[in-house]
Amino acid sequence: MTRCPVPASGADSDDGPEGDLQQHVDDIVVVRSTVLIVEDNARVLELMSEILSGHYDVIEAPDAETAMSLAAATANLDIILSDVNLPGIDGPELVDLLRTARPELPVVFMSALDVPAGITAADRTEFLVKPFGSELLLDTLRTLLDDD
Repeated sequence: MTRCPVPASGADSDDGPEGDLQQHVDDIVVVRSTVLIVEDNARVLELMSEILSGHYDVIEAPDAETAMSLAAATANLDIILSDVNLPGIDGPELVDLLRTARPELPVVFMSALDVPAGITAADRTEFLVKPFGSELLLDTLRTLLDDD
């Protein structure tokens, strides 16, 4: 979550420093981070979306091809949550393709298997073994986003 100050309306406050401070607090707009979830299991995709939608703007993709189209159309994409085993293009290959245009894009891979051989420890990349709890998921995303 990013906080962006919004310029004051130009009206002067007669309340002194406290009024000025309150005006600045009132002028802060909270901008939610955007998460692209890539998961081919419809129930898991729905569950991940439910967990994250209270904290982030969520974009859902059932496969890598859809994810690439959505990522290209989303200027404010902040992080990817992707299953490793996807039909067609798998998660690691998808991330390689997306990172050619956005090398700084943080990624959380998820799989019911241990870390597959194709995934190496990389900067701004985490791996979660399914099943995992919502708190671990939220903490992992928050940690990667806070590194910005």
